[in-house]
Amino acid sequence: MSLAMVLQTTSLNQDISQRIWWSTGIRVELTATRRTALHRYTFPAGTVNPRIMVDVTNDGQQSSTDPIMLLNATSARVTGGSSFAASFGPGRYRAFTCVDFKGDGFDLGPPEQSGAWLGNSGIQQTTNFEQLYFGFREQLGALFTFKPKSTSETTSILARVGVSFISSDQACANAESEVPDFDFTSVQQAAFSEWNELLGRVQVQTQDVEDEIVELFYSSFYRTHISPADYTGENPLWNSTEPYYDSFYCNWDTFRTLYSFMALHDPVNFSRILECGLLGWLPECRGATAQQFIQGGSNGDPILGEFFVKFHEHADALNVSASGLYAALLADAEDQPPNWDLQGRQANTWKALGMHLTICEANACVSLTSRVALEYAFGDFTISQVAKVLGFTNDSAKYAQRAGNFVNNWNPDTAVPGRPDIVGMMQPRFANGTFNFTDPRHCSVNDPLQSTCFLNAVNTDGFYEGSPIVVSALLH
Repeated sequence: MSLAMVLQTTSLNQDISQRIWWSTGIRVELTATRRTALHRYTFPAGTVNPRIMVDVTNDGQQSSTDPIMLLNATSARVTGGSSFAASFGPGRYRAFTCVDFKGDGFDLGPPEQSGAWLGNSGIQQTTNFEQLYFGFREQLGALFTFKPKSTSETTSILARVGVSFISSDQACANAESEVPDFDFTSVQQAAFSEWNELLGRVQVQTQDVEDEIVELFYSSFYRTHISPADYTGENPLWNSTEPYYDSFYCNWDTFRTLYSFMALHDPVNFSRILECGLLGWLPECRGATAQQFIQGGSNGDPILGEFFVKFHEHADALNVSASGLYAALLADAEDQPPNWDLQGRQANTWKALGMHLTICEANACVSLTSRVALEYAFGDFTISQVAKVLGFTNDSAKYAQRAGNFVNNWNPDTAVPGRPDIVGMMQPRFANGTFNFTDPRHCSVNDPLQSTCFLNAVNTDGFYEGSPIVVSALLH
């Protein structure tokens, strides 16, 4: 779980109210359990005042509002949290932390100095953000000066950082249950064992293969288990022990390879991910419990299709309801949500006209029409395959036929300027049936206009992160 709680350190012998400087002589070691991080900061010999700063508000995009923090000047426990903006959507989420400190091999004792900091200023003896006027400051937190183990040897201080989307109290409970004794080596070894068991499920032949390629494979393998993230017990909307996964970031990328690979080595977690997504319209992109925007189609459809076609005979054993899964697919395919910029599809136009148009409806507008048409078509194809497995012959035929509707956004006469031999391209289309011409070189290194390829209001060309040439080449 990645939250905006970052620990920073300094060992300069300065008064706490003065400017804080970084030191390059500090060794930093990090390990973690599911909801708790354990840090070890080793200050060099000669350090007189080891200092640690807790940043409660920095999420990288400086979106924090409504921060809270309590500081215990005796135990040095810090609890707090803040509200943060979604990184690619209109929503916000709250995240909380609970930080405790302990000397590694010595009694750390109470901090010699403590207080809050905001911006570049420290305020001694402050214990609560409510004691400060912080206005629109972008960074706030706690600051401690501890007594060193000895000035003649290194000083190692452990920081245990519990996190939660529910409350600071739950963040403390998570930390105390997952890392009860601050044993860095034990936590690190447990993490090694868990990851090695998972990564060891795939063995590769390394003879005559460069080490860099092997490292790239396993580091990429590791990243496939970072998102979606297991937030079981951390859903702020309801209290349940059922599996809850979030941070689908985002299905339009991960459906292509992540789930196909997961099906090979981890069908149990694959099924747990699906359990929490079979209600209403399928999520397309989520992060830290906040709903994010849709870039194209409803790519939860091929993810569900991937699972069911491969594991339908084991669905009950894996606790995935076949009827629930199929109902979720049909909801995406048939029911248009109030705002299909956030979930589901612009289904009405797709069903009525068999193509995706350069238009807006009601509360939503997606300009990536050619890409959307292809992704809706692929989603319908995957639904047809699930229907086939379930024996729903009519549905299978219906969605297989609808999957061919992408051709309605295909203009056989569009050619690359100056290259009449390269002809036939996906193109946006208006409601009157005419095509909205987009230069096939658009969104490529050869684009003469150097057009934006970003998803924003000025992108009306029907493509994103790929030129018409690239997209259309997949269909030739």
